[in-house]
Amino acid sequence: MDSKPPLLPVPRPQGLLAVGSAASRLVEAFLAGRNPRTLAAYRSDLEDFQTFLGAEDLPTAAGRLLGHGHGEANGTALAYRAALIERKLSPSTASRRPTALRCIVRLARLLGMVPWTLEVESVKSEPYRDTRGPGRAGFRELPAQVGSGERKKAHWDRAIPGCSTTSR
Repeated sequence: MDSKPPLLPVPRPQGLLAVGSAASRLVEAFLAGRNPRTLAAYRSDLEDFQTFLGAEDLPTAAGRLLGHGHGEANGTALAYRAALIERKLSPSTASRRPTALRCIVRLARLLGMVPWTLEVESVKSEPYRDTRGPGRAGFRELPAQVGSGERKKAHWDRAIPGCSTTSR
C-alpha cells in the first residue's frame, strides 16, 4: 500500500495585519536605532509607498503589503516600482524605495510575521556621466596639449576646459 506523507498546512493570508499591534510594532522596529539621515530617508520612502497605496498611515501600508501573501506583495511592489519609473525620480531615490520595502519585509520575516521575502528588484540606474578623469595616458598628454609658446591664460584654458580666467 502506497502511503503518502501528510501535507503540511500552508498558512493562509488573514487580510490586513492587525494595524494597531503587529504592523505598528513592525514599523517602529524598522525605524528604530537608525542614524537621523537614514531614518529620514526610510521614513520618506515608506510615506511615499503609503501615498501610493492611499493608506492612512505607515502601519496600514505595511499591513497591506504583508497581509495578502507573497504573490500579492510582489505584485504591489512591482506596481510601485513601475510608478517610480513613470515619475522619473532620480535613480538613487527610485532604487532606494523598493529597497526600503524589501528591508521591512525581511524584518517581518525575521520576526515570524511572514514566511517569505519580497523579490522585486530595485530600479536599475545607469551612470549619467563619466567621472573617472583623464587616466595616466591623458595626464601625460596634458603638457603637449597646452603648448609652450603661448601666454599663460591660453595654457590654463586648454588644461582646464570651461574654467576661463576672464569670468572671475
